[in-house]
Amino acid sequence: MNLLEKVYAAGVDPNIEDPLGGNINSISKVFGVATNILLGVGWALVFVAATLAIIKYINSKGDPKETNTAHTWLLYCGIGAFIMFAFTTIRLIIPRMLGATWTGVPGVTDF
Repeated sequence: MNLLEKVYAAGVDPNIEDPLGGNINSISKVFGVATNILLGVGWALVFVAATLAIIKYINSKGDPKETNTAHTWLLYCGIGAFIMFAFTTIRLIIPRMLGATWTGVPGVTDF
């Protein structure tokens, strides 16, 4: 009686398929995708935080401490929105004003 059975690994296909279809082939395109992801996440966080601050202000019911907390949250959201606007300006508007060509990844960074 033999309790051990020899097992062999299956063959592996050496051809790796690029999931992005070969669109990202330089470090500048990687940074372009990362920048656009940061822009999207940043703006989403600003709008979610502003919504939560407004809800907190409404639910404060005139309590000075809660109203002050909601005001502080709105102030921070305004600062975040200003930073995101500056980031968006640097990323999108200035290159277009200077007549730069778009070097983004088609279908990925069409912003």
